[in-house]
Parts: sequence; structure tokens; C-alpha cells
Amino acid sequence: MQNKSYSCSAGSAGTKYAKSILFTHKNCEMHILVVDDEHEICILLRKILCDEGHDVTISGTVHNCRSLLDRKFDVVLLDQKLPDGKGNELIPGIRAANPEVLIIIISAINTPEEITEAKELGADLFVDKPFRSSEILSALPG
Repeated sequence: MQNKSYSCSAGSAGTKYAKSILFTHKNCEMHILVVDDEHEICILLRKILCDEGHDVTISGTVHNCRSLLDRKFDVVLLDQKLPDGKGNELIPGIRAANPEVLIIIISAINTPEEITEAKELGADLFVDKPFRSSEILSALPG
């Protein structure tokens, strides 16, 4: 059974996750942070990951993600283009707060320069948008 505790705000371009949304399972496999400002992507990832028994926290901005770094996550799915900055800006802070976390970039903007920069900052994997659920699940540990 899924317990939901959430708070989100509406932006001019639709629903934006300015605050975090947590979807929990009683016996979760992993704690996963999804950082993406696209509402549809967040809904899709939440469904894919919750169906597999994972706790999912959703954040839609660089600012909000920074406020979550005191929590322990096993995986971070990170979009490159966010309304208040680049996902790459978050990688050093995510890695410093949790050195063992798996950082997966999910983005339609995967130029060689972006990929090189993200790798140098500590990203582990890249998944291109649009993606299939199997690509997301096969990127997860275990």
C-alpha cells in the first residue's frame, strides 16, 4: 500500500515541483530522488519506481534539491535542464552528502560537452529522454 505525503505548487507552465513530494512504501527496496521539472516525467518515473517497491522523492528545482541533500538516497535521477539552473550544478553537493549514491543523468540534452562535464563532476550513468521503463530499471543497482 502506498502512503502519500506531498506538497507541490503550480507554475505558469503547469505543475512544478517547487517542494518535494515523497511517495513511500512500507518495505522499500531503495530510496530514490527524482530531480526533474517535467510533470509527466515525474509521474512516469514515480509509477515505474514505486511499482518496483522503491521510495521516491520528487524535486523540480535546483534550490529544492539542495534542501534535500541531508537525506540518504540510494539513487538520484537528475535532469540537466531545470528552471533555476543546470542539474550538473547539483552533482558535487549530492556526491559530497552521499558518496555512495548512484547519480543517473536523464536528459534530452546529452551533448558530448554535457556528458564530459557531468562525468567529471561525478555522474555515473546517462539515460536519454525519451526513455523506456526498462532503461531506467536496468540502470538501478541490484
